[in-house]
Amino acid sequence: MPGGKRWRLLSACGMVGLITWAGCHRVIDEVTSREFRLRQLVSSPDPVDVLRNSNDGDARAKAMRRLKEPARSGGGTELQDEMVQILAKTAVEDPRPLCRLAAIETLGRFQDERAAPALLQAYHASRQFPTEIANAIRCAAMMALGGKDHAEGVELLCQVASTPKPETEKSAIELTGFAAERELAELLGKYDPDAQAQRDARLAAIRALGQSKAPRAIEVLLPLVDDRDVAIRDRAHEALQTITGRKNVDKSTEAWRRALSRRDP
Repeated sequence: MPGGKRWRLLSACGMVGLITWAGCHRVIDEVTSREFRLRQLVSSPDPVDVLRNSNDGDARAKAMRRLKEPARSGGGTELQDEMVQILAKTAVEDPRPLCRLAAIETLGRFQDERAAPALLQAYHASRQFPTEIANAIRCAAMMALGGKDHAEGVELLCQVASTPKPETEKSAIELTGFAAERELAELLGKYDPDAQAQRDARLAAIRALGQSKAPRAIEVLLPLVDDRDVAIRDRAHEALQTITGRKNVDKSTEAWRRALSRRDP
């Protein structure tokens, strides 16, 4: 092979090798920068170890969702106390919404009696966030409370579920728009973010009341079956079905009162 061609071939091979090396080097940098380890590619890190030692928000959120309740998985009292304390503190104080939501979800799974008070605190502590984030945290806390046999939690759910949508002044554009569009906007509660947030919270509270199966919830749910909002009506009807076990009752407050006055299912 002539010297010129050989040199060009060697140069081309060298360039390919350099590009390949650069690409691999970037991949290595990428993997290293994200703190991947071979053992993490093969098996997930111990959630207890992550919660004790890592401050990475994503890692902590994943660890909390994977965490098993120590008292019910052979972990012992000390580890139970430590994990409940970490979860409660995260649910109430962590500045990262993702971590708060993960802690709330995990507290909802835990059967520890300290979980419900921590969830109540998480509900009230959400106000430091903007409306949409705060409402997501409140809804998650209420859904978690639905699985707890906790009187104060049931009272909160009843209060939120029975709070009517506030009357909101319509804008000039809405007043001059089509009547059907105004009616639909009113039905969906979308005049402003705060009204929509309250509607979402009511829906979450009603569903949580159904999960709670608390007799106290029935009187709160009955009038909601005739609510002007179709979603509220449907959710209240489903919650009553869950609490009572009755599936053949018409969707109206009167029908439910008649059904509940009879002993037969």
